[in-house]
Amino acid sequence: MKSFLVNLIVFFYCLISIQSLIFEIPGDSTKCFSEEFPPDTLIKGKYKSFSYLPRTDFAIHDPREQMLYQKSAIAKGNFAFTTENPGTYRFCFTTSNTQRGPRRNRQMTQKISFTYFSGQSAIDYDKIIDSEQLTPIEGELKRIDGLIQEITSTMSYMKEREETMRNTNESTNSRVLWFSLLSILTLLITGFWQVYYLKNYFHKQKII
Repeated sequence: MKSFLVNLIVFFYCLISIQSLIFEIPGDSTKCFSEEFPPDTLIKGKYKSFSYLPRTDFAIHDPREQMLYQKSAIAKGNFAFTTENPGTYRFCFTTSNTQRGPRRNRQMTQKISFTYFSGQSAIDYDKIIDSEQLTPIEGELKRIDGLIQEITSTMSYMKEREETMRNTNESTNSRVLWFSLLSILTLLITGFWQVYYLKNYFHKQKII
């Protein structure tokens, strides 16, 4: 029973680490998909375009907008990288209409298949079992150990993010409080000055 529950947890955790999409992009346009990853996360993926027109380029950008991967005029291919910086990574497909003449204005779309795996779901444990000559049980234990480490790392990353956001909110709330107090003080000073000015003015005009 315990083995079944462990396998079930592993299955669902790996399932949410896999993204598989089939979509269409009009000519002369860009479509991006983004996801946030913690540092030191393995990302693997594959892509395929279903026609040679319109021409389609593929690029991956890190949270600092640096290009990690680029491929022009894609047909199909694979990519793999390990994240260095935590944050949002973007996977972008860009189509360009290369037709000339009367057919230039013809609206064309590109159909694309895109799949990527992150974390433990990107690791090929069958190869590890073969290369290290592990038994099936040892291989399963290794996979579960890797999954536990990934969950721990992800929870630690989420905790750091929560602390950063809380500190930012506290700093913002403190600034808002001081700004409100300063605004009230400014209004009070302005009000007293107006009363003082009007009182002197009325005295000079002998109104009061």
